[in-house]
Formats: sequence, C-alpha cells, structure tokens
Amino acid sequence: MDKQNKVSGLKKAVLAISIVIVLNLFIGYGIVTFWDSPEYEDYCQKEVTGKTYDTKESCEQAGGQWQTSPEVRVPEGEIQGKAAYCQVDYTCSQEYQDARDLYNRNFFLIELGLGVVLVIVGLFAVKAQAVSLGLAFGGLLAIIVGTIRFWSGMQDYLRFVLLGLALVVLIWLGIKKVKD
Repeated sequence: MDKQNKVSGLKKAVLAISIVIVLNLFIGYGIVTFWDSPEYEDYCQKEVTGKTYDTKESCEQAGGQWQTSPEVRVPEGEIQGKAAYCQVDYTCSQEYQDARDLYNRNFFLIELGLGVVLVIVGLFAVKAQAVSLGLAFGGLLAIIVGTIRFWSGMQDYLRFVLLGLALVVLIWLGIKKVKD
C-alpha cells in the first residue's frame, strides 16, 4: 500500500469515527432538548425531605415509610433495642423512579428506531464508504446507548428477545452484505 492510500484510508477512518461520535451526541442531545427527563426535585420537594420525622404517624403523613431494624444485640448477649427512622422520600422516590423508568424506556425506543434506520441507511443506501461506515456504526452505537440506558428496567424475556433479534439481523446482514 502506498503512502497516498494510507493517508486516504486514515482520512476515511477519521471521518467515519467523527460521524459516529457527532451523530450520537446529536441524537442524545436532541432527545433531551425536546423531551425533559424527570427531575428528583419535581417529585420530592425539599420542604418534605428536609425535615426530620420522629414518629411513624408524622412520617407516613409526609408520604414516608417508617423503617425499623431488627433487634440489636451487644456482645454480652443483651438486647439493646430496635433502631427506627423515617424514609421520608419513600413515596415520592417511587413516583420519581416510575417516571424515570418510563423516560428511559421511551429514550431506548427512540434510540433503537433511529439506530436501526441508520444501520440500514449506512449499509444499503450510502455509497461513500466513510459516510456509510459512520452511519452504520453510529446507528449501532445509538442502539447500544439506548439499550444500556434501559437495560435494568427491561424484563428478562425482553432482553432475550432483543438479543435474539439482534443476532438474527447480524447473521442476515453478514450473509447478504459481507462477501468473502
């Protein structure tokens, strides 16, 4: 390979990597620009979480959950008593987590849809090699980012189905697109 081909290959690689990075930043910032993510403070106001609640009744009235620990034993074997406290953000924290899970699921669906389209366009519609690779890998990275963001919220069967579909598509693409 001569020097000019090496430089040309390097330029293509830099362009492809640049497209991957900027494309994913564009998608991610596009989503958060037009669709605000839930904020903890929107669900758990400081007026409630900033106070101390000493009784079960006051804790539960504030939307908290009264927590008690098992009996504590000192080394001599005597029972010391139970520790109790108020987890004041219990209810609002659950509401926040539910909203966050919904947001992450929708974020995943957007990233998945755009990622699949970008992979298809990159592999089949664009003739310029560097742009084609940039779009295909950018789409793949979008799928990965969306999946990682929602992975803990997914049911096991959904993880299994998604991984199975991805495997089938990759094998199909390998057979149809990659020539030996």
